[in-house]
Amino acid sequence: MNLSLGQQQKISLLRFFVQNFNKEYWILDEPLSNLDLQSIKELKLFLSKFSVKKKIILVSHDDYFDDITSELYSIENGIMKSLSKCNG
Repeated sequence: MNLSLGQQQKISLLRFFVQNFNKEYWILDEPLSNLDLQSIKELKLFLSKFSVKKKIILVSHDDYFDDITSELYSIENGIMKSLSKCNG
């Protein structure tokens, strides 16, 4: 069976959430890669529901999750700087 890259990404994310459901921190590196717009919206809704209970560190080149973050950082030339702090 051949799975698309998007299907493979969904399986990886589901596996991650099942294996790490009870952990205090979730670290996601480029979770949006290869996902279609509907899947991205569903992931955003899922993460927004859990963001009050968990610390979620999300690494992305995309700004799609900026409106649900409590802190936003940028790394440029190896230097991390705070861009904003909001109520999420």
